[in-house]
Amino acid sequence: YYNLWSTDNERTDANDDVVIKSVYDPSPVGYSLPASNAFTGFTTTGGNTSNPAEYNVLGSFNKGYYFYTKPNKQGETVFFPACGFRYDNTGSLYYVTTNGFYWVAGPRSRYYVRSLRFDWGYVHPLYGYSRSYGFAVCPAKEK
Repeated sequence: YYNLWSTDNERTDANDDVVIKSVYDPSPVGYSLPASNAFTGFTTTGGNTSNPAEYNVLGSFNKGYYFYTKPNKQGETVFFPACGFRYDNTGSLYYVTTNGFYWVAGPRSRYYVRSLRFDWGYVHPLYGYSRSYGFAVCPAKEK
């Protein structure tokens, strides 16, 4: 399969296509990984940025960010901790409290999956990483 987390989704662009959960999706019953565009609201541009003025956050980095749920620093906030990731070769934890890595259901290429990545110096809602890393998930309620 090209995409083990969203059946028949082979689009590599950032999109809001409905996620069709597969048995490989790590989310609990009734939830799935979010669509590939899910975290684009975490910047004011919708894209990757290292300009702090473009982060859609409340306050500054403190082992994670409080991201606004609406554009232009409006609405409620939700905290995403910088929980690091598990390395694919050893299973060791890296970047705990300094970087956040979260999977989405959309592929970026044959070998990479889209993800959210952030630390004190950037917010990348359209990042791509090797499928073999152990990133966190923030499941969305299935539609």
